[in-house]
Amino acid sequence: MDLSIPYPGPILDTGYFPDTISTWYWSSSPYAYNADDAWHVDFYYGVSNGSFSNRNDNYAVRLVRGGQ
Repeated sequence: MDLSIPYPGPILDTGYFPDTISTWYWSSSPYAYNADDAWHVDFYYGVSNGSFSNRNDNYAVRLVRGGQ
């Protein structure tokens, strides 16, 4: 995330991540205390403040691949 990008974002380099919208995105990490929940990240304001939601909520997905 690049917090120097002004409102309304998205707060990341769209040259590397084209077609990104300013909204909530799911992470790949489930919430440990409830299997129906997962963590999410906000590309609108740039927060990842320990928020989690029910996996049935309508958030965006960014597919990434690790390694080479």
